[in-house]
Amino acid sequence: MEHPNNTDYSSGEDESEFAVPFSTLTPKEKALRSEYLWQAAYLRAHCSFIILHKFSQVHQNILVFGTTKNIYLDPTQAEREAYKKKSAWIILPDSKFSKFWSIVIMLLLSYTASFLPISVAFYD
Repeated sequence: MEHPNNTDYSSGEDESEFAVPFSTLTPKEKALRSEYLWQAAYLRAHCSFIILHKFSQVHQNILVFGTTKNIYLDPTQAEREAYKKKSAWIILPDSKFSKFWSIVIMLLLSYTASFLPISVAFYD
C-alpha cells in the first residue's frame, strides 16, 4: 500500500480536518486514512510519555535535592544516599556556609555602598 504524503492531511485538531467524509472513501483510502490517524495518535502519545518522564525526573530531583527545606518530605534510603553523594563543590542553599557567605557579602556590599561615594566625593 502506498502511504499518503503528510501534505494530504492537515495537522489540525478541528473536526473538519478531512475534506472527504470517511463513509464515502474506498476501502484502500479508508485503510490509508486509518493508518495515518493511528500513526499521528501514536506519535502524540509517545511524545507525551517522553515529556511526562522528563517532568517526573525533574520532580524526583527536586525532592532529593530540594529548593528549600521540605518539612513534609520523608526521604527514602535511595534519596538519602543521593544527597550524601553530592559533589564537594556544590554549596547547598540551606548550609551554614551559604548563610555565613551571604552575611559576609551583605556586609561588604553595605561598606562599599556607604563609603565609596563618600571617598569619591570628599577625598582625593
